[in-house]
Amino acid sequence: MKIFLRKDFFFGCLFLAILFIGQALVDRNAGIDDHFSILNGLGVALVLAAWSYSCHGWGRLFFRAMKAKQVFTGEGLLMGFGVTACFGILFAHLGLVGSDYRFIFWTYTCVGFMFAAPPRIKQLRVFALETKGALAPALLLLALGLLLFVNLLQFRQFEDVHVYHLFAPFQWWRNGGVFFDPDTPNLFSSSTWEYLHFWAFAFLSQSPGTGLVGVQFFGQFLHGIIAVSLFCIILGSLLKKLGIKSPWRFAAIAAAVSIESILWTAFHAKNDFAAICFIFAALLRLTSYQAPNSLNKNYYVTGIYIGLAIAVKLTSLNALPFLLLIWWSRIPGKFPRFESFAKVSLSNPVNSESAAS
Repeated sequence: MKIFLRKDFFFGCLFLAILFIGQALVDRNAGIDDHFSILNGLGVALVLAAWSYSCHGWGRLFFRAMKAKQVFTGEGLLMGFGVTACFGILFAHLGLVGSDYRFIFWTYTCVGFMFAAPPRIKQLRVFALETKGALAPALLLLALGLLLFVNLLQFRQFEDVHVYHLFAPFQWWRNGGVFFDPDTPNLFSSSTWEYLHFWAFAFLSQSPGTGLVGVQFFGQFLHGIIAVSLFCIILGSLLKKLGIKSPWRFAAIAAAVSIESILWTAFHAKNDFAAICFIFAALLRLTSYQAPNSLNKNYYVTGIYIGLAIAVKLTSLNALPFLLLIWWSRIPGKFPRFESFAKVSLSNPVNSESAAS
């Protein structure tokens, strides 16, 4: 009886119920030309929220297996997406995708619920906001978030999305596995992040060719809300580690997500912010170790993040020399002057906060 009284069991059942409710609100038989109501959009958002909670569970399981600590709020969720995408690749190449194998994706999601856990109140204070001078930049960041959300409620037509980002998983789901079609070579322009859309087809599509609008909204919300939010959290954690005060942290985050060259991608079911998240997570990991016995674990997780970033978007290779330089400079005894600087500027946040107090 004790298991039924545990908080994680309760929340697992709660999010499973949310998944069923969200699925019930979505018209899974709707075609691409059918009307998609606000109620359908709410259903997609609920399905995405419940499924993300399951991915968080898989991320927690990963860190438990690695015996490594999470260094920022939401790291379990980010790694959970990476783990889930890898399972999507495995299922696809084994031919275990399509309507006949929908139960596999449901089972995977339910297993994730078993290992997920709600965040503690302390973890919700992502940026450790100091009220003095932080109101204006915080409101600016909130306004940008609301603007992004309103824009994501629109059905976005973009060539890349309909040529491979969503078209590839649609074709592979319909045909029961990954295949090469000489008439559509762009299918192989899709990457690791696109395999996450198999879960959208499993939850939101009744039969091949239906539920496509819901699947696209799932992709837009996944990239535009969750990936962008994780980027803000990671960047905020990195700036906090560097000793940047709250007002400037909020201003820097708002400036970063307002860069026009990447902001426009947030409104589409793409993968750009996912790659950015993995790169910045690797950077944060490189600057988070202190004890020698935790060095290798951080390196392992950092390497996985770099691998996921490259697998999501090949242009992530541009960041590799920069990350390797930081890794090399962190090796004890290699660069004594940089090492002494790093001890001050890139110290463990817990140690720096206790020293400040």
